[in-house]
Amino acid sequence: MSSMIWIKRLSFGLILFALGGAFFLGAAIAALLLAALSLLLVLWLLQRTANSILHEPPTETQRATGRRRKELEREKQDLLKAIKEIQFDHEMHKLSDEDFHALTATYRGRALRVMRQLDESGDDYRQLIEADLAALRDSQ
Repeated sequence: MSSMIWIKRLSFGLILFALGGAFFLGAAIAALLLAALSLLLVLWLLQRTANSILHEPPTETQRATGRRRKELEREKQDLLKAIKEIQFDHEMHKLSDEDFHALTATYRGRALRVMRQLDESGDDYRQLIEADLAALRDSQ
């Protein structure tokens, strides 16, 4: 069973138990159960974010040069703009908390991968420049 289905079932069960607990066990137990549900949601979101950062697709770890670098820079700007728009929509109450967290985790994970590719490709340009300078020195 996937972790998402497991989380949904556990969350639904905790909500039902909290509602029942409010009637039979008292408000303190219901509040405690809802706090546990909130903690479970936060841990699940952190796990998703960590997975998106740590487990990169192998094709995206290649160094970027030339056109690919420009595409990555453009994509980085688009992702950062999208994150700002999502934050604005959330502040304007156009997005629910759940959607906000899911979208930002996805976009931030992708933005981190793009920025990592851009950082790794900086060494390539340095090596190309050094090779060009060496070639110029040899020709003189």
